This record gives sequence, C-alpha cells and structure tokens, in this order.
Amino acid sequence: MRSNGNSGTRLSLRDSPCSLLRITSHIENEGGSVAYAAKVRVLTITGKCAISMGVAWSPRTNTSRPRWKVRINRRYNSDMALVIRMNETHDRVRDYFLLPTAELLNCKVKKLSTANRLFSDFRRHTNLDALFDFVRTA
Repeated sequence: MRSNGNSGTRLSLRDSPCSLLRITSHIENEGGSVAYAAKVRVLTITGKCAISMGVAWSPRTNTSRPRWKVRINRRYNSDMALVIRMNETHDRVRDYFLLPTAELLNCKVKKLSTANRLFSDFRRHTNLDALFDFVRTA
C-alpha cells in the first residue's frame, strides 16, 4: 500500500495481485492468453479484447459511512473496465464493477467514486463470472 499524505491510503493494482492472478489463470485454463501492461493497467486477452483495470478504495474519513474513490486509466481505449473494490480495511476484495470503457471516457467528473451513477448496482458483481462471460463472447 502507498500513502498519499493528506487523503489517507491510496491503493493500486499492486495491492490486489490476487485478482489479476485469478483472472490470468482462469483465462489460460480455458485456452486463452493474457498480457498485462502495468504502465497503463490494461489486460489484453487472447489478443482480441482489452480490459482496463482499476481499484476502488475507502480513504479514512470522519464520516460515518465509507466512501470509495476510484483509480482507473480513463485515457486508454479498451473494451471494458473492471474496477476492483476493496473492503474498508483494504485487505480483501469486496466486489467488482464491470462497465463499458466508453462510458468512463464520456464521464466529465474529474474524481471518480463509486457514488457516481456509472457504478450502479447492475454493474456490481460479487465474483468475476461476468468478466469471464464477456471474455468468452468477445
């Protein structure tokens, strides 16, 4: 984990390698291939679809309920975006958001959070099955 000073703890995908390993091993077990570009945080799957990877974390605040900030590369033109939301203590994955990257590119908000309407409940998943289904049909 890295600290960013005044706004609490900031996470990156380096803090959630389990999800990347699960995705990679599942795709490879199904006969696909995965390439991860760490600099832009994008998974390219079997050379045919690209998934932007992001993380949502809850900085420690004085409010009674947690709020999640989202960190994802919105400049890269991929097919889908997967945001891994960590729990309040940042030691486990809470859930996942899978959404079209085009919607992230069109979002005018500078600082994303899971309170944004882009991260509605129908895009929230408790496991990676929706991502694997998307990859199978891509």
